[in-house]
Amino acid sequence: TVQVIALIHTLLRNSKLTRVRRIMILLPTNVLMNWRVEIKKWTEHCAYQIRIYKLPMQNCENLTRSRLAVIQSWFNDGGVLLLGYHMFTNLV
Repeated sequence: TVQVIALIHTLLRNSKLTRVRRIMILLPTNVLMNWRVEIKKWTEHCAYQIRIYKLPMQNCENLTRSRLAVIQSWFNDGGVLLLGYHMFTNLV
């Protein structure tokens, strides 16, 4: 996990050189929050902070619209989108 976070941080921090602005991480749903916590933990003292996006899972009034808004923000602003395997297959 730490090696992947270091790679992600390096790619995004140097996006002008790497041309990487967005990264999607597909993982089991039960570790989504662990990854979010680990990314924050290992980069908390870095000058460059990684934007982390996670789709809403709860039943809100318009779940589809809320999820689309998160995906659009990630696409426009860049960062890391944490996505479960099942959700990815549903979206694709």
